[in-house]
Amino acid sequence: MTGESLAGTSAPISWSVRTLVLRCKLRAKRLPIHAGACAGSNSRDTRGWAWSERALGSAVGSITMAHDPAVRAGGFLHVSTYFADAVRTGMSTMHVWEGMRTKVSEDELRRYWTPISPVPYMHRLRDTGQRLLMVSGRYDPTFWYEFTDEMFRNLRDEGIRLETFVLPCGHYSLELAPFALPAALRLGLFLFEALA
Repeated sequence: MTGESLAGTSAPISWSVRTLVLRCKLRAKRLPIHAGACAGSNSRDTRGWAWSERALGSAVGSITMAHDPAVRAGGFLHVSTYFADAVRTGMSTMHVWEGMRTKVSEDELRRYWTPISPVPYMHRLRDTGQRLLMVSGRYDPTFWYEFTDEMFRNLRDEGIRLETFVLPCGHYSLELAPFALPAALRLGLFLFEALA
């Protein structure tokens, strides 16, 4: 470990987060989104590669993107500030919080799960040229919009290249008609433009 720490904390970045990022990078390199655009950071191909994830995978994908400049673009469906906020308040994950709430406070849970949350790493995207698209449902009962909107504000305050697309739907309805079509078209167009 190099002693690198998370923004705003004295906690070192754990080996498990590093391992997770490396595994994600390897997986993404085997699954190119754009023909010929799957390239490692040591490659001469300057187009790089793109990342697309949904829900909790968005946290992992954005952390990976923050650690690898070869990821030129990231498209994320359902985003939140901190992993703990989504688990604690989300309709489909609240049972996890209910089992822990007598032993840990909200603030402690947020602090403990900070290494697997995107917010502490987003400053790394400043001035990299990497692009983000975040797609969300305004009425999402799993990733509450207040946390999504906070994520949007944090990224814009950091000067990150961010595009947002918010649909009037919930969490699971984003993958159903009629909402899935505009979300898929926007994501596809974004990735095509980012890698062209």
